[in-house]
Amino acid sequence: DSRAYIFHEKILTSLTEDQTWVEEVGRKLGIEESQLKVHPMRHVLTMAIGVSDQLRVHTYRVELAPGMQILLCSDGLHGVVSDEEIQRIFQAESALEDKGKTLIEAAKAAGGPDNVTAVLLRVVSTEEAPLAPAEVTQGETEQ
Repeated sequence: DSRAYIFHEKILTSLTEDQTWVEEVGRKLGIEESQLKVHPMRHVLTMAIGVSDQLRVHTYRVELAPGMQILLCSDGLHGVVSDEEIQRIFQAESALEDKGKTLIEAAKAAGGPDNVTAVLLRVVSTEEAPLAPAEVTQGETEQ
């Protein structure tokens, strides 16, 4: 129930596909988007770690370029904030940390019933560099 997005040249693109009943069955059956959003099976996962002996792992390869921004987020964000709104937030000329705060605020304002996790990254360079400890900023908020 987490997603990865890439934002490049003012366009937000989902890099992952949800492993949910809606994604794997509902859309193939031709059920309309408006019905899928309220369907009783909308939260049913079709794959999760520890549920089965077999695990289907989806892998993705992406060519990164300087300036690209990456969002990893839980359904506490993407479940209540539309892709269009996420894209609008990324299009703002603001610091990455501010975009993260705005995304969390949007999820809270939408009345999200779940916890919200968002990790934002910006590609600075695609040249190899020696590894150095990363600067980490942590925050936790209560609803």
